[in-house]
Amino acid sequence: MILLSEQSFLPFCKEGVVLEKKESVSKILGLVTMYNQKLSQYVKDYRNYGTPQKLRSDQIHLICHIGRNPKCNLRYLAEATGACFPTVSLQVDRLRNIGLVTKTCSSANQREIEIALTEDGAAAFAYHQKLDADYFAKASACLEEYTEEELVTIRKFVNQMLETDYFK
Repeated sequence: MILLSEQSFLPFCKEGVVLEKKESVSKILGLVTMYNQKLSQYVKDYRNYGTPQKLRSDQIHLICHIGRNPKCNLRYLAEATGACFPTVSLQVDRLRNIGLVTKTCSSANQREIEIALTEDGAAAFAYHQKLDADYFAKASACLEEYTEEELVTIRKFVNQMLETDYFK
């Protein structure tokens, strides 16, 4: 039996309530499901990243790849994102059409196209980096309250979830 007193379980049980292990596992998986649903909705929504254009998660992440690798090419972006070349090409064209990236011929190889951020693209990249830093600071603060032993358990659980083939 497990005595639960962590605040993260409050939506499901009152502090100090003793649960059977099976019920405790069910409650944890319920929390994981809720988190997954929130994350899924978050990546679907268009968001403002400090520019007039609202972007989807996949678009801002492509901008981040370009921001971290100035003058990269479509082949690099396809490999880095795990997307197929035509999909990345279409996304880059969309980002170019809304003024966030440029495409220019490489000075080293005229057949090679280099992708770079515009001023608005760089602003969106910087805004997203700040959001990431804020997220990691908040998540780190939450994890600070746990002992090293508890953190090992959390890491083990998350790694086991990532290694499953549920999403295949």
